[in-house]
Amino acid sequence: MFKIKIHPWPLGIILFFLVVVSVNSYLVYLSVRYPATATVSDAYSESLQYDNQMAAIENGRTSGARPAIKIEKNEAEVSLNVATFAAENALQPVFSTLHLELKNFADSSFDQAINLLPGGDGRFTVKNTGLNQLRPGKWEITLHGTDQSGVSYLWKKNMIVSESESEDSSSLHFP
Repeated sequence: MFKIKIHPWPLGIILFFLVVVSVNSYLVYLSVRYPATATVSDAYSESLQYDNQMAAIENGRTSGARPAIKIEKNEAEVSLNVATFAAENALQPVFSTLHLELKNFADSSFDQAINLLPGGDGRFTVKNTGLNQLRPGKWEITLHGTDQSGVSYLWKKNMIVSESESEDSSSLHFP
């Protein structure tokens, strides 16, 4: 009787290509099954917005202005004072508008956005802002300013508000 001998090389090559085809088939199945989340409808405008935000952050970092926010609470009202202080040997920009955003990491229903107008002496003050809902927890504070020539500045900072701070006045200084 004649015995057929199977060589391992052809069997190894066939098994290798079967594995490659099965892995590729599985990846095609996954790519068709899930929607493309890495695409953006208008990538150019989002890129410009990102570039403007990065420029504003750089302007805020290099401007020498160091904003300080003080939140004062009493039974009648909540007032918010924002002052910008220049670092040594730095020319402080004169802001025409400031926009303050308070974002709560735990519950977005407490997020707040406040447009501030100049109150004199480089201070921006708003009364009855609704900040009595400054709940304990982690907050992201964003301060966006525009000077009189239209240059944007942006400062961001995370803040943890404790139980005692949510009841009393609190201060925040940007680095």
